[in-house]
Amino acid sequence: MSRVLHRASKDELRFTIETEGEDVGGYFLWVKREDGTDIDEHFEDTIERCKDKAFEKYGVPLDSWR
Repeated sequence: MSRVLHRASKDELRFTIETEGEDVGGYFLWVKREDGTDIDEHFEDTIERCKDKAFEKYGVPLDSWR
């Protein structure tokens, strides 16, 4: 079962960083439209890399995550 760790939004996109537990060994960055439609997903080994990927690809400010 996945657990949302951080959320952010920019323009009409919503971003979440989730984990499925320690046995998975990484974190998922999900990018969705406001209506819930999936746009993109990434798997990274740290939360910071997920945030960096969202910044690089979509311009999500690093300080906007909650």
